[in-house]
Amino acid sequence: MGCCTDLDEAIGAVNALTAETQPDRLALRRGRLALVEDTAASPATTALAKVANDAVHLLTGPDAPWLRACQAPGCVLYFLKTHPRRERCSEACGNRTRAARHYQRIRKPTT
Repeated sequence: MGCCTDLDEAIGAVNALTAETQPDRLALRRGRLALVEDTAASPATTALAKVANDAVHLLTGPDAPWLRACQAPGCVLYFLKTHPRRERCSEACGNRTRAARHYQRIRKPTT
């Protein structure tokens, strides 16, 4: 058995992406202060690094306790539980769950 788990590998991948770009910098452009992004990395790497950075802040920030997996069948999305009764990421997943429940109730057993 290896020393690393899938979670360790995922954390390493996110950290590697966030390390790919430097943090935004402050610069003076045309006499005004401006936010300057690192341009050394490719646009794809920069975009992935921003997503990874947002993930780090979501998973460790004040909203982390409300992060939930959608309970709809076949859905792999996560959402912030903003209401005590909310269990799905969207209305579409709620409809899919209700339709599946209805189908199970009316389905006749095969003999």
